[in-house]
Amino acid sequence: VLDNWQELVENIKAKGMRPGVAVKPGTPIEEVHPLVEGHNPVEMVLVMTVEPGFGGQKFMPKTMDKVRALRKKYLSLNIE
Repeated sequence: VLDNWQELVENIKAKGMRPGVAVKPGTPIEEVHPLVEGHNPVEMVLVMTVEPGFGGQKFMPKTMDKVRALRKKYLSLNIE
């Protein structure tokens, strides 16, 4: 866990890059809200549809609920 994610986002943007965050299937989507709503927010949220690190997994349809929740709350957010 990063102690000062805002500083990291600022450093990424200062280097001309666009910060984003990936969300594992088991992570509650509400944990993303501070990252998107802060004074210097991330610009993209990747909603992972399988658990990272394990090959051959099937798509987890329930993860699409997270995509829908993000889209409803953040109309212009880049969601992948």
